[in-house]
Amino acid sequence: MELWTEKYRPKKLSEVIDQKHVVDKLKVWSKEGSIPNMLFAGPAGVGKTTIALALAHELFGENWKSNFQETNASDERGINVVRGRIKDFARVKSMGSEFKIVFLDESDALTPEAQQALRRTMERFSGVCRFILSCIAPDTKILLPEDVEMTIDEFMKIYENKEVNTVSTVDIKNKKISTNQVLCAIKMNPQITGKRVLEITTMTGRKLKVTEDHPILTDNGWKKAGEIGIDDRIVVYPHLEGTGYENDNKNIFELESFVKFLQKKERNSLYKPISRAKRFCKLDSLSRKILTQKVRELYKTVKLGSGLTEREYDIYKIVRKFRGPVQRKEIQDRAGLSRIRTVQLLREIRRKGFLNCYSDALDKRIIYFQVTGRKPTTLRNMMDVKRAIEKRYNIEISFSEIRKLVKEGKHHKTHIEGTIDKLKQGGLIDLKYN
Repeated sequence: MELWTEKYRPKKLSEVIDQKHVVDKLKVWSKEGSIPNMLFAGPAGVGKTTIALALAHELFGENWKSNFQETNASDERGINVVRGRIKDFARVKSMGSEFKIVFLDESDALTPEAQQALRRTMERFSGVCRFILSCIAPDTKILLPEDVEMTIDEFMKIYENKEVNTVSTVDIKNKKISTNQVLCAIKMNPQITGKRVLEITTMTGRKLKVTEDHPILTDNGWKKAGEIGIDDRIVVYPHLEGTGYENDNKNIFELESFVKFLQKKERNSLYKPISRAKRFCKLDSLSRKILTQKVRELYKTVKLGSGLTEREYDIYKIVRKFRGPVQRKEIQDRAGLSRIRTVQLLREIRRKGFLNCYSDALDKRIIYFQVTGRKPTTLRNMMDVKRAIEKRYNIEISFSEIRKLVKEGKHHKTHIEGTIDKLKQGGLIDLKYN
């Protein structure tokens, strides 16, 4: 006679009801013929074992039994089961496939020694064996680096957003904490069936929410949660015991205020504003940004060819002095140039937009010139830009620095911008109180 749960258990991933977000990922890996080590999290009855078996059927077909081993760590959780049964299975070559699968149910029940042995086994046989570790309820808490504690459900959310991928494991025997990388995590929909979920509250107010068969370390050894009494003392990570925190999602500081703080730090470090600095390298970030923008504006004039030469600027000043329309002959006499040269210069200044010209109403042969509202510059190359900046701001700047600032497509970060970028990369800018 066969149990209905076994008789009607899904044999393929396509037969699994719900868990679509999980099944879709597994289908892709199944088609590729390769899977990573995985951690299944969820309460009893949610389908962890069923999905593991369905995946084995998809990958190995008729050879699934010889390539799949299921072990329940709550019953066999010592180091001997890892060194013996699991290791012996992993070392034997698989049939018709590149790898085997070890499904370790309730893997969180393994003793610390067994966990270390399992880790070494997983590393040693990574090329020929894959491990699926099954865990418990999403409310179970785990430890992250830097003494951060959260539930498996909370961890899954930030793991899927690629915000964190490491967890801390505690070696109780050697009293050491190590950091391990999570290679793959799959979230199951919580459907509590068959087992009670208990909430244990310590005298300091700490709460543990676990299934009734979940092993917990007490001063008398490991006990299932359902067997723990009011007088039992449980082992809790000391840095977290009794530590409360405020549920405040506001940022610790505003970016604008932080920029002002950095500006003040710059001034204290002898970086100065334009009005006080003598060299470009001593400018504070705000002044450097202003100067960079001005250099690029002047260089744009050079690129467009709209700056006046020294001789053109001399002619422009002569026209401007008349404060009204003036004929070409008067300009020519004042400049002491030939007629042809004067015409060439006037034509070029007009082309660049600094002069207007129009004919006499009675005699069309008489041409008058008058300055426009645009203010001309005498810029022809980057050396002219350098001189203009030094003259305007009374500051020393090297030619090579000018070349760096005008380089197209490159954003030159100030000290403050560089600092903020580094803090963002380290995830330190958006720190919140909680």
